Amino acid sequence: MSPAKQITILIPKPKASMVSLFPMLVPMNCVLSWLFFSMYFCAFITSTSSIVGSSLTISSTYSSLQSREEASALLKWKTSLDNQSQALLSSWSGNNSCNNWLGITCDENSIYVTNVSLTNSDFFSSSIPEKLGALRNLRMLNMSNANLIGTLPTSIGNLTLLSGLYLDHNKLSGEISPIIGKLLNIKILFLYKNNLCGSIPQEIWTLTNITYLNVHDNMLSGSIPREIGKLFNLEILYLHVNILTGSIPQEIGKLLNLTDLYLQDNIFSGFIPSEIGMMRSLVQIVLANNAFFGQIPSSIGNLSHLDYYIGFHGNHLGGAIPTELNMLPSLGSLFLYDNDFIGELPRNICFGGNLQSIIVSNNHFTGHVLKSLKNCSSLTRL
Repeated sequence: MSPAKQITILIPKPKASMVSLFPMLVPMNCVLSWLFFSMYFCAFITSTSSIVGSSLTISSTYSSLQSREEASALLKWKTSLDNQSQALLSSWSGNNSCNNWLGITCDENSIYVTNVSLTNSDFFSSSIPEKLGALRNLRMLNMSNANLIGTLPTSIGNLTLLSGLYLDHNKLSGEISPIIGKLLNIKILFLYKNNLCGSIPQEIWTLTNITYLNVHDNMLSGSIPREIGKLFNLEILYLHVNILTGSIPQEIGKLLNLTDLYLQDNIFSGFIPSEIGMMRSLVQIVLANNAFFGQIPSSIGNLSHLDYYIGFHGNHLGGAIPTELNMLPSLGSLFLYDNDFIGELPRNICFGGNLQSIIVSNNHFTGHVLKSLKNCSSLTRL
């Protein structure tokens, strides 16, 4: 058989100023391929543009619905308040909570509520509404000293982006819901000065991003679990004035960023763990008015940043005071009264010259106390 003849198309020669797109002789199959590709590409571009347009429309619609849902939730809360409180929130009207509503801050696009701040108000006298869980983009909820009553709603677990929760100085009661463990982004948790009871939920000790945990002045019971060692970002731990029991777990020594440890006025007992000396960022430690016994661990001398306060008074601590206290040159106050210490005060306890207050009464010291304090030039209270 003779080979098939090749069909060619003659293309007129372009002007000199034009750039040639094809050779003078183009095979028919190449032309057909090019035409097919061009049609497919145009169809793809048209389809993609349609999809992008539809996606933007859906996104815009969702944002609008979310914004209306947030406004609706806040307005339903407003209507549940008394007339005086509703008058305070007179700016809350319409379907857009980002339109200069009192105490409301939104994102930069004025779509989502990111901050609710209604503090220092005696008008509310209401509970935290379940509808608050609709504010899923909330970063901060600040309702301290707002005269709130009732319990923490379970819907608060929906606020997974929350980094700051300030509900202190209220009249909240009941137990802290384990649902609070869903707030994985929380950094500041202030629940102090309420009427909360029950144990601190185990879920709180899994919030590894938390830096400030303050639940003092409640009626919380139970003990500090070993899991506290997982809160490696913790800087402030205020658990004082509750009815907490048990001992201080050794794992507390893993809190290397902790600066303030307040455990006073509880029913803690047991030894002060030597691991406390690993917490080298501490500037103050208060364990007063508990039932701790045994000696002060010598590892306390490692806490060179203690520049404010050691409060170990009102316990059953005994033995001699460790000479390692001489290694805290910046210490400002030392309260050891109402214990069972014996022996003498360390002779160089004022080595740094910054000690301003020292109270060691109601112990069993011997020797000449004043000789130990001869270098205390800054002392104002003895």
